[in-house]
Order: sequence, then C-alpha cells, then structure tokens
Amino acid sequence: MVLPTPDLSMHGLLQPVIAHHKRPLNVVMETSSIELAKQLVERGMGLFFQSRLGLERELAERRLVHVPLDTPQPVYSELGVYVRSGRSLPPALDAFIQIASELIAHREAQEQHLKAPKRVGLPKP
Repeated sequence: MVLPTPDLSMHGLLQPVIAHHKRPLNVVMETSSIELAKQLVERGMGLFFQSRLGLERELAERRLVHVPLDTPQPVYSELGVYVRSGRSLPPALDAFIQIASELIAHREAQEQHLKAPKRVGLPKP
C-alpha cells in the first residue's frame, strides 16, 4: 500500500478509515507525490488512495482502475480557493472559479451514473 503523507489532504481523509481497520497495514511507502504513487501502482508495487481527479488519462488508457471504497461513511473533501485576508478576487480568478464549479458539478453528475463493478473495503480482520 502506498499512503499519502500528512501534507496531502487525502491523508486526513483516510485517517478515520485506517483507524477503523483492525490489522496492521502493509505500507510500502508514504509519498506526497501523486505522480510517484501512480507510477508505483502501475508497476504493481501497491495500491494508492486517490479520487478520479488527476487520473483521467490513466483511467482512459486502462493503465489504472478506480475501485470505490466501501466505507462506514462517505469520504468527502472540501475544495476551496484561498486568498490573502482583505483582498478581493481578481476577475480572471473569479471566472476560473465559475468554470471550475461548473465542471465539478458536471463531473459529479457523471459519477452518479457510473456503475462500479464491485465496491471493496479494507481487508477484513
């Protein structure tokens, strides 16, 4: 298993799921590089927890497969834009946020229609 380091948001999201697991996990490496994690998984050196975002090419080329987790409760991540206090958003960034929001909403709608062949959880104790 390749786990994210604490500086990646996925690390915090996984902590409750990992804490729920009762047996020790076989962790090959912790990394803050999603690219390195993808390469390790492609070489058969483990599995990595990641959303579909950033994996479009690998999924389309069937080099990687996304397997949704079956967790006790859904895993959510909050995405935001952070700006220095007292500063307003530049118009270009505001326009980008609108476009990104629309794309994310479209992506969510697509995700609702995907049929995963099998949902898996962490190995049972």
